Amino acid sequence: MNADRTRGTIRLSRFARGSHRSPGFTMVEILVTTAVTVVAFIGLVTVQVLTLRAADSVRYRSQATGLAYDIVDQLRLNRGADGSANTALGGGYDDATLCNGSARHSADSRNCQYDALADLTGTQAVTLDLKGWWMAIDGAGLPNWYAMIQREGRLFRIAVQWDDDRTEGNLVDPGETRASCLGHQMPASMQEVCVRTQL
Repeated sequence: MNADRTRGTIRLSRFARGSHRSPGFTMVEILVTTAVTVVAFIGLVTVQVLTLRAADSVRYRSQATGLAYDIVDQLRLNRGADGSANTALGGGYDDATLCNGSARHSADSRNCQYDALADLTGTQAVTLDLKGWWMAIDGAGLPNWYAMIQREGRLFRIAVQWDDDRTEGNLVDPGETRASCLGHQMPASMQEVCVRTQL
């Protein structure tokens, strides 16, 4: 009987000691699990933000490419072989520059020939083409956009640029510039689609 009581007492004391250790161990487990969960959640949120930015960048590039080829089609439709000033080969589109003057990049000091749709007046084919192009680019939502048509003889160079600061902003110095296909410098955070075609 005494032995049983002793064994029972020993068993109770071991059980009691184990029960005192268990809550402390569970608290450490909870803290570690919480820390791991928070780190994983922050990682997932960061990946999601970067994915959304990359998706925006891809969408802008796709839109800019379509817009550049759109004006190429207009140039071909209004090619003109007679040298008329209201045609592409007659110089009607030469150095046409468009931008949204109210949303230019702070480091972008290039001049715009047409920085508002209201600047494009007239009913000639060239003016109507440029109006349509201005409206299409502005409607696409490209941030701080700039577009230009350059001509050298029969070779035309069309560029559509936009500020990709959301994606590139943390990777480049705000004052840093790089060369554009148009021959001038542009802020390093600007992206560009450049199309060359011969008429």
